[in-house]
Amino acid sequence: MALNGIVFWSLPDPNGRMQVMLDAFSPSLRTQPDFPQFQGSAWALISVIGTLPAAVVPIWFLVRRRQSFPTS
Repeated sequence: MALNGIVFWSLPDPNGRMQVMLDAFSPSLRTQPDFPQFQGSAWALISVIGTLPAAVVPIWFLVRRRQSFPTS
């Protein structure tokens, strides 16, 4: 997830790609008709902060409980 976020936000025109993804939604699913343009650095930071726990927590549990996973 972290690698995907880094690649997404570091390639050219992340705002345009995000707008294309939003335009793919059905109009009935859009809650704000004039959704504001994404600000690259702010959204990049928000996405990293949002996905960081999803990546770190499973790794933390695996490391903490590594004795439960015997190696051959």
